[in-house]
Amino acid sequence: MTNAQSLSAITNWVTVMRLPFTTVALMPFAAGIFVGYRSGDSISWTASILGLIAVLFICITCYLIGEICDKEEDLLTLKYMRTRFSGGTLVVAGGSISPRSAGTLAIILLCGAALCGLYISYIHASWALLGLGVFGGLAALIYSLPPVRLAKRGLGEFFIAICYGWLTLFTGFATATGTFPPYSYLFAPPLALSIFNVILFNEFPDYEPDRTVGKKNLVVLWGRERAAKVYGVAAFLVAVTTLLIWHFFHAWDLVYLFVSLPVVLFSLSLAVRVGLLAQWKEEKKVEPLCGQGILLNLLVAVTLGIIVVF
Repeated sequence: MTNAQSLSAITNWVTVMRLPFTTVALMPFAAGIFVGYRSGDSISWTASILGLIAVLFICITCYLIGEICDKEEDLLTLKYMRTRFSGGTLVVAGGSISPRSAGTLAIILLCGAALCGLYISYIHASWALLGLGVFGGLAALIYSLPPVRLAKRGLGEFFIAICYGWLTLFTGFATATGTFPPYSYLFAPPLALSIFNVILFNEFPDYEPDRTVGKKNLVVLWGRERAAKVYGVAAFLVAVTTLLIWHFFHAWDLVYLFVSLPVVLFSLSLAVRVGLLAQWKEEKKVEPLCGQGILLNLLVAVTLGIIVVF
């Protein structure tokens, strides 16, 4: 193999792992660790780092399985519409990496995540922590893997909201401290709603390919007009729940209000542009809106890490 071929092979593997998109899980997990640190509890940095590694491995596993199982619809995006944020990487679909090789890496990474989980449970002497990891790993498997394939049944978006919106924050705190955070049901909603919108809007450019192969995600089931309205409502609720969290943890403290305002204004802007102005109909604006949805999700995670104080 020549140097050029080796470089191309490395590039393909880096591409298919979709490392930039792992931030939507790593950032809220890190926010959970930070909240645990701010809570005053003693934390385990070893468990925290292992937890971040496990989350990274589980994310990549999920993406690799998606590349293997979504080949047909991913190739159809070449006919309809492609964005940097949807339609897969086409590395597996195009034959640059075989499904078998991608599947082998997915198994290795999942085993690595399991070993991290076992050691974290040993550090804190808590098998409940391992149960959280098992739930996350199982969700990563069945999201795209037949016969369950949640992404095909209108359930994938809700599992994404739970796993990336609540589970990451909750588990980040628990991994760091060995205890479960209070009020997680209060501070998780804006993160869950924002990641729900990320996956929902990423399905807009994939609407025709998904509909063609019979992939019944929420956008296919509802249609883009109705899905855009749901997106708008969810984005509006991101703003509302962020303000409620600010008030719950820092009643009328204007400093923390200013910290919350970027999320509030950004989410309201997306609610208007997608839900009311229907900018998703303008092809040139679809990819920027996809990217802005991811940016909002990351901003929510950072904001929660700042304003949630125990």
